[in-house]
Amino acid sequence: MIRTSALLLVVLALAAASCGPSKPEPVLLAKGTPVRLMLLTELHAGRAEEGQVVPLMVAQDVRDAKGRILLRKGEPASARVVRSRGAGALSGLINQPARLSIVLDQTKAADGTQVLLSAEPSGRRDAEYAFTRSNTGYPKVWEQALEDERRELLQRLVEMIAENRGGNLANDPASEELVRQLADRLGLTGTQALAAKGELDKATGLLGQIANGDVNPSLLASAGLSTVTALVELTKLASFATDRLSGMLKGRTIRAHFGTELTAYVAQDARVVPQEPSRER
Repeated sequence: MIRTSALLLVVLALAAASCGPSKPEPVLLAKGTPVRLMLLTELHAGRAEEGQVVPLMVAQDVRDAKGRILLRKGEPASARVVRSRGAGALSGLINQPARLSIVLDQTKAADGTQVLLSAEPSGRRDAEYAFTRSNTGYPKVWEQALEDERRELLQRLVEMIAENRGGNLANDPASEELVRQLADRLGLTGTQALAAKGELDKATGLLGQIANGDVNPSLLASAGLSTVTALVELTKLASFATDRLSGMLKGRTIRAHFGTELTAYVAQDARVVPQEPSRER
């Protein structure tokens, strides 16, 4: 009787195990699938070195038809500089305008699978993504601000960043008030929205680190969309103010800012085990 009961328990245990939740099967992450990326550094035409590795991160989840995650927002991605030429005073006359382009390399799927990237849906691995003045430029309203009383606010922003480079600006009430004024006077909608929620310190706390080149993709991924949106606005504004007030970069050259977004494409089919949204970091 004891042996029979023990055998029955084993059978029941095996049956229960076989009826438990099964692991999801790999699905196809098809060649040509668009992947939104965010630049995690600044690149200057003529200053960036050809062959230089460029850090990026996945800016938006890529999901399957069931809403499961294939590529996770915040995952690091990489590229390399293939063209970098600055513009001089005679560039237009000799037909040698500024050039700045990269070739996309790779990222990882949510299950750790390597995913190759391309700048074209065709998947061509040597396809170049070209940064231009139109996809990296500054808003016209910022240029106008240099000609009126807002110029003083921009000057104070430059000084604030210089004094606190690498520090936590969230601990400085005067800095937060300056950021509020700039957001209102220059139409920084993402920064305004964060300030309205009383969470502006989340962005200003990272601004000093970004200015110092200390970028952590995992930290940005966990910061939340509203914080990253405001941070991108403020970082780009700080770059603009520094350039214009110091007399640098008069508009002929190309500068790709931290936070610049671009679309890459999966270069070849990959089999990926999808992850449920509840597992997001």
